Amino acid sequence: MKAAFRVLVLVGLMIIIGLQLYNNNLRIAGILERAEREIEAVPVKIYTVKKTSPEMHIRAAGMVTPRSEVIVVSKVDGKILRVNSKVGNTIERNQVLAKVDDFFVKRELDIAKKSYGQLQADLSRYKGLSEENAISGQQMEQLSLQVDAARTKTEILERRLGDTSIKSPISGTLNQLFVKTGQSVGTGAPIAEIVNKDLLVIKAHLFRDNIDLVSQGMKMRIKWNQGILDATVAAISIKPDRTGKYPIEVSPIESSAILNPGMVVDLEGSFFMKPQLMIPERALTTLEGKVGVFISQDNAALFREVVTGNYYDRDVVILQGLSEGEQVVLEGNYFIKEGSKIKITP
Repeated sequence: MKAAFRVLVLVGLMIIIGLQLYNNNLRIAGILERAEREIEAVPVKIYTVKKTSPEMHIRAAGMVTPRSEVIVVSKVDGKILRVNSKVGNTIERNQVLAKVDDFFVKRELDIAKKSYGQLQADLSRYKGLSEENAISGQQMEQLSLQVDAARTKTEILERRLGDTSIKSPISGTLNQLFVKTGQSVGTGAPIAEIVNKDLLVIKAHLFRDNIDLVSQGMKMRIKWNQGILDATVAAISIKPDRTGKYPIEVSPIESSAILNPGMVVDLEGSFFMKPQLMIPERALTTLEGKVGVFISQDNAALFREVVTGNYYDRDVVILQGLSEGEQVVLEGNYFIKEGSKIKITP
């Protein structure tokens, strides 16, 4: 009996609470209905739909690299007699960096020159004999071939003698020195690295989505902790590297003594895309699961479903649903519904 009584009491309490909540809801609904009747129009701010050009930003890390750098190698075999420069020295084009022993080359060249001179003298004598038909044409031809061979050998040895003076092919700074006096070197051995700091570029890599946005000559900025430099895009690769990114080169418009090879810097670029129909993102709202906006028409709010495109900062591209010149509710759209009276405020 006691258990049944408790159950009846609980049921009674639940019924009483339910009735009370129902009455409260009716009272709130009545208050809202009266409020809606009393408010003639909801104050809103509007935005006139127009075409704008969104600003795009591209950012990437890059490394300062000399456009002109070279590893100077030896073209002859021999012992280094002397090294004429030190690391850090300024080097001029065709300046001799090191000297290789030329003793044997000189000996060979002297012999070759004497042989060549002798053959030239013989050729002159043979020409005279040929005019008197004292020698055959075949003998004359053979001697001419010997003279040509001797001249070629002499020219080769003269070039080898010149190659014993190892010269820099570019102007710049001696960045690395790989040999020392007394060291033996072979053909192709590295002698020094020359870097031209006056011609620097920044090499960076961009993803596919960004590479389509840059163009040759596009303005960019080089930023690092000690300054900012204006620059332009100098080269764009059409093929990705092994990481799937596309290499680009950016050239500073002005040189900077602070910018050094090997530095890591930031690249920034911005440009405006073609005009597109856009509205502020906050004008968008949702009604019955549909994305759209409230447009202002005859002092009333009418819901219009839209198709959105890309988002740029706080704006969104409208692909379908709106036309240029229409007015959409920008502020106050969360307090209105289809057909609500609205009042446009500044």
